Amino acid sequence: MSLDPERAAFVKTEYRFETTTDATTASTYPGARVVEIETNIATTAQAAAAAAELLAFYKTPAQVFQVTVQGIDVADLANFATSPPAFLADFPDYATGSGVTMLPTSVSINYNDLTTTMTIRG
Repeated sequence: MSLDPERAAFVKTEYRFETTTDATTASTYPGARVVEIETNIATTAQAAAAAAELLAFYKTPAQVFQVTVQGIDVADLANFATSPPAFLADFPDYATGSGVTMLPTSVSINYNDLTTTMTIRG
């Protein structure tokens, strides 16, 4: 089985990076943070696609909420096996819009109170 030239050049490089920037966002927010993610992505095309997807996600303004719900099986480890669970926000007191998908950025389970506290972003 032969190795294609792009993959061969990619894996021979000691450190492999893919950078995606948005000039408008960079000029509007010169102090914006740089997001670096270590992965096992195998090709430059896959890395470029992942970088573009992450840039689109992080450059969009988002609302963040901390929600406490009854139960400890709301977002257990099994829910994160393939990807983070998504939640549809219904907060009438806030301008979330209807059907806004929010992703958890942190999950904390209190086994004494049998509650789950999630920080969700969307």
